[in-house]
Amino acid sequence: LALVFQSQMTVSGYSDILIGSSFSLTVDTGAVISSSMLGITPQVTGATVSFSPGTKNLNSGRTTSFTFTGGSAYGVTTVSFSLSKPLAPNFIAPPDISFMVTSTVKASTTAINNVSLVNQPVIVTVNLGSPVAVGDLLDVTVSANGVTVALNQTVLSFGTGMRQLSFQVVSSNVGNLTLSYATSQSAAPYFVVIGDTSICFRSQILLTSIPTSMYVG
Repeated sequence: LALVFQSQMTVSGYSDILIGSSFSLTVDTGAVISSSMLGITPQVTGATVSFSPGTKNLNSGRTTSFTFTGGSAYGVTTVSFSLSKPLAPNFIAPPDISFMVTSTVKASTTAINNVSLVNQPVIVTVNLGSPVAVGDLLDVTVSANGVTVALNQTVLSFGTGMRQLSFQVVSSNVGNLTLSYATSQSAAPYFVVIGDTSICFRSQILLTSIPTSMYVG
């Protein structure tokens, strides 16, 4: 009677990842590798990500890590692992794992140092971390809190392939304004709203000319 003891491999550290950012993913073989070498190779399908290194050859210890970086496309990424042949019969590969690749929504303003004149339009540009995928739509709703302002639009509708849209803010009063942004529910899993936009409106100072004529009485 022959008994074969197999070791279960596990993976930890996977989570949502932002486009352009990285996280570490650790593979635990379940047993110390001491006499033979085990090659572990991730295989990725779905949303674009890169990882390093391509293969880890584990010949001591029991854990090893890979670095995953979000690419240019958002969505769901599935990672599976293949093992090199020498020790494959003794190790059960971990199940496939899935994580979300998300994109950031950032707002930038053309106002220098966030200081703008009253009654002068300020252009605020909303940039997505990646273009909207084919067949998807993304609405970004803008809300204002603080000094009274007029917005030429409060909902920015991003269609397929779009990444950047702008709107105008005009204030009739001196003071501070905070702009906040929210994404539509349909695209919320793929886009993360980052930060508010603060703008300070100041008044124009006008100097009147002083007569230089002198009158002799």
